[in-house]
Amino acid sequence: MDRPTAPANPREPALGLLWAVALDLLCGLGTALLAQRGATGSLVGWLRFSELLLNTVIVVVGAVWARRCWRNAEAIAPDSQPFRLGWTTAGWVIPGVSLWMTWRILLGLWRTFGVRGTPLLVYLAGALSVLHLVTFLLPVNRWVLLATGAPQVVLFVIAIRRITARQFAVLDFPAQESWEAAVEADRAKISAK
Repeated sequence: MDRPTAPANPREPALGLLWAVALDLLCGLGTALLAQRGATGSLVGWLRFSELLLNTVIVVVGAVWARRCWRNAEAIAPDSQPFRLGWTTAGWVIPGVSLWMTWRILLGLWRTFGVRGTPLLVYLAGALSVLHLVTFLLPVNRWVLLATGAPQVVLFVIAIRRITARQFAVLDFPAQESWEAAVEADRAKISAK
């Protein structure tokens, strides 16, 4: 089956991911501050609910970003990614599996798009993911969770931003109007067949 040949734009999900992560860290900080003061009640409950909601948004938007990047990577270098599209999406969404697959997905995208520099920050983010999971499972206070989670999130965000920026350098992304026109032209070709 023919597909539109226009590249998949990863910029919007990357930006949404950045905002959701920033809000999630602020909610986590607020929860930790209130817990330190011994506060309980509706504000703490709303902050924890907001964290849960934002974590869900982060997972879904991250999967959208990974799918778009995967399509672009396969357009540049077919069969270059460590997983097929379905596994890339599942590896980003399924708890536990994402712990092992997310850093491998990022590493595959990093190498395919030729991001400058060593992928050390992808490896560090993967290692910090394991450390954060261990601290999450242990009975520790919220500050320890923030101390392990914040650096992990920052490294993932840096990797995502560098991969996204490199895609715009490698792929010829047309202006929005011409991109939509290219997709419509491709759809017209497909329907004419």
